[in-house]
Amino acid sequence: MKNLNNFKKPIFVIAIVFMTVTIFMNWKSSDKKDEAQKKLQIAMAAEVKTNQKLILAMKDSSQLFKKESEEKNKTYENNLSEYKAAVSFEKKETKIKNEKTLAEIEQKNNDMIKRLSNYKEEGTENLELFRYEIGREMNELGKSITETKI
Repeated sequence: MKNLNNFKKPIFVIAIVFMTVTIFMNWKSSDKKDEAQKKLQIAMAAEVKTNQKLILAMKDSSQLFKKESEEKNKTYENNLSEYKAAVSFEKKETKIKNEKTLAEIEQKNNDMIKRLSNYKEEGTENLELFRYEIGREMNELGKSITETKI
């Protein structure tokens, strides 16, 4: 029995040492996990700030685009008003033809104004596509206004 007690003591000591080492390693491991988690949170916070700045820049860009487009539309409206005044002094056949052309151009301009005011910001891809389409339409409208001979 004495031999058994002598055998139990080293096993007991080994078990205590093993448990101590395990606890110590888990404690160190959890410190590393906490540190890694803190680094991840800091990185995520930085990314959120960057995304917020990007969103604000997109909104500013979108608002600037809308403002510039509205100014162009006002210029088009002024040109159309001048053309309408000039048409009123023309001969009847020419007057009817030019009034029809001006009405079509004016409708296109009004449609574009509605599209601009109804546009909702939905992201970079949609904004770029919208800008491209409106820009193309504005160029066509401006060209048709300048090509109208009154």
